[in-house]
Amino acid sequence: MSDAPHRYEKIEQNLREAIAAILKETGEQQKDLTKLLGHRSLTMVSRRQRGTTSWEISEVGLLATHWQMPVGALFEGRNAALQALPPERAAQLRHSKEAPVLQAA
Repeated sequence: MSDAPHRYEKIEQNLREAIAAILKETGEQQKDLTKLLGHRSLTMVSRRQRGTTSWEISEVGLLATHWQMPVGALFEGRNAALQALPPERAAQLRHSKEAPVLQAA
């Protein structure tokens, strides 16, 4: 029996965790992603982040471009995504959202 479905679920989980971590780091919200991706409703992003619906590869590409990072880092999970997110881009997005600038520990 193949464990391919399990690996697929892990990739989806990694992606959701990476997106959630980047949103926290940048001060962005799901509604910002809704607008960026051209969805009419927050429900589309919310369903993807809950795992009800899978992220489309084109959407992941748009997010990576928006965050100025390699798309592959999003599939590797939270830590890889945060390391790949350029600090200047995170600061720029936080500033645009009037979120506090986080300092490295």
